[in-house]
Amino acid sequence: MTSDEIAAPPLPRTVSETGLSIDQIEQLSIKTRIAGELSGVTLADRVCLPYSMLEPLIERLRAERLVEVRGATGSGTAGYRYALTDLGRDRARQFLEINRYIGPAPVSLASYLTMMADVRQARGSIDLDRLQKGFSHLVVTDGLFDQLGPAIQLREGGIPLRAAGERQDDDRRRARARPRRRPLRAARDRRRGQIITMYDPICHEICDEEGVSSRLIAEAPRDRRWVRIRRPVIVVGGELTLEMLDLTFNPISSYHEAPLQLKANGECCSWTTSGGSGCGPRISSIAGLCRWRAESII
Repeated sequence: MTSDEIAAPPLPRTVSETGLSIDQIEQLSIKTRIAGELSGVTLADRVCLPYSMLEPLIERLRAERLVEVRGATGSGTAGYRYALTDLGRDRARQFLEINRYIGPAPVSLASYLTMMADVRQARGSIDLDRLQKGFSHLVVTDGLFDQLGPAIQLREGGIPLRAAGERQDDDRRRARARPRRRPLRAARDRRRGQIITMYDPICHEICDEEGVSSRLIAEAPRDRRWVRIRRPVIVVGGELTLEMLDLTFNPISSYHEAPLQLKANGECCSWTTSGGSGCGPRISSIAGLCRWRAESII
C-alpha cells in the first residue's frame, strides 16, 4: 500500500481477533466443504483466514468425525485433502438451512464501523484551488464553489440546486476525485448473527495489487476479508423506492444485501430526482431524504 492509502486491518492471528466465534467459523468451514474435497490451504483461501488459525478447528472436526482425510497434496496437515463424512454432510445441510452463505468469513459490525470511521478521518481537507482544478474543464460560476466547498468540508450530504436541463453527472465525478485515498470494503458484514453483503461487483471496482495468499511461508500481511476498491459513486434516479433504502433479504440464500446508501459509504451516493429518464421519482424527495438521513450509519 502507498502512503496515501487507508491502512488495512492487520491479519487476525486468533479467533477473537476476527470478531467471530469458533462456532461461526466452524459452520462456515463445514459449509465450504459441501461441494467436495478441500486441502487445508484451499479452505484458508476460500474463507480468507490464515491456516494457522483453522488448523486446531480442523483437528476438532476430525475428532468429532465430521471430516476425514482423503489424501495429501503436500507435506504437513495443510496439504491434507479433507472431505465431509456422512455425519458432516448432515451437519452441513443443517447449517445451510440457517443460511446458504459460503465465502470469505464475515467481519463484525463493530469492525466495519471502525473502518468507516477511519475512512472518514482520512479523507483530508480540500481548498478552493483544488476544487477549482477539479472543475477546470467546465464553465461554472463562483457561486457553485461557495455551495460545494462547505458541504464537502462538513462531509455531510448536500443538495446542489440547478436550473432545469443542467447536467449533474460532472459534479458527481468531480466530487469523486477530491479525496485521494482508496477505501476498503468488507466482503461480508455480520450484525446480530445475520450476514449482510456489503461488496457489490456492480458498484465496487477492486483495485488490490498485492495478490495476497494464505500460503504457509508468506502469509497475507493484512486481513483478506477486506478488499481495496476505487471510491464508489452510486447514482440512482426515478427508479428509487423506499424499499431500496432497506436491507434486502434473499429468501433463497437466507442473508441480506446492503442498501444503496451503505454500499456508497466512504464516498458518494447521488440521487437525481428529475430529468433524464422522462419520468418523476417513485417516492417523494422529502420522504426519501428523511429516510436516507435517519438510517445512515456514517
